[in-house]
Amino acid sequence: MSTRTPARDRGRALRAAAAALAAAALAACSAQGSVTAGGDRGPAPEDAELSIVASTKVWSDIAAHVVDDDRVAITAIIAGNDADPHSYEPTAADMALVEDADVLLAGGGHYDVWLTRAAGDTGATVVSALDGGDRDGHDHDDHDHGHDQDHDGATGGHADHGHGAGGHHHDGEVNEHIWYDLDALARVGAELERVVDGEMDDPDAADAADLEERIAEIREAKEDVGGLRVAQTHPIADGILEGTAMREVTPAGFRSSGLSESTPAAADVNAMLRLIESGDLDVLVDAPQTADQVAKRLVDAAHAAGVPVIEVWESPSAEEDFLDLYRRTVDEFAGIG
Repeated sequence: MSTRTPARDRGRALRAAAAALAAAALAACSAQGSVTAGGDRGPAPEDAELSIVASTKVWSDIAAHVVDDDRVAITAIIAGNDADPHSYEPTAADMALVEDADVLLAGGGHYDVWLTRAAGDTGATVVSALDGGDRDGHDHDDHDHGHDQDHDGATGGHADHGHGAGGHHHDGEVNEHIWYDLDALARVGAELERVVDGEMDDPDAADAADLEERIAEIREAKEDVGGLRVAQTHPIADGILEGTAMREVTPAGFRSSGLSESTPAAADVNAMLRLIESGDLDVLVDAPQTADQVAKRLVDAAHAAGVPVIEVWESPSAEEDFLDLYRRTVDEFAGIG
């Protein structure tokens, strides 16, 4: 449990100052189309007894399935799907919310390090899916979350990985799109329940049962998905493939460049194009929030070849709950085969 003084015990003056700074900064940037958000669930952060700030709406939605308490504010920094979280730069309003939070909720790794790094200065408890567990104001800079992958780099080879009911991860890989990993979601829910109950000194402040039920429903829905051969323009859907009969056949070199967030070599792009045109691909997964010219070219090639394209999002829209989005995406795969 965090050693930081909870929100309910802080001076109102500090709350008011932080809120004023956030409001002023938000107003200044709203005309530029910022996706910065205020309190998504519960009271405004400055009025709450406990403030949870999440990096994206994925995690604020997960928190809302665990915490249903009008004393707790749940806030997403990236509150929609009109920004690329990989390259997001937090505003002054964002950091004002982060600095006054009691609990920071993140995917982990480098993906939202701008959020978790702030815990070293604020003393907030960090609940992080990829890094595991919670930390009280722990500095993440010393952790190695590198993307060096165990691939042979063969240009024409396919990363032909099965994702059967047992489920497994690609050997040697670190994929920071951890929110599509249902086991990770369950771990985050259980840890958040523990942290919130402790912070509120109330064993009934949080309950992960609703989250667990929704996860079970998604697992069951995955059983209806057939043995599709899937390639990805960006390695976002690994967790969706887990627990299904689907197989990823993305060429290894192209997949590796996506994991390391580097530009794919021309030979790797050509390998993807050949796969799309070969008739050996059932579905192309595209990640619209990270779209670039290479992805657009691949999507266009899939349309021309009659290969279905499924969009998988980094975060849900402001109007859709993440677990609803997850289930809807699984149903799209099931509708193909």
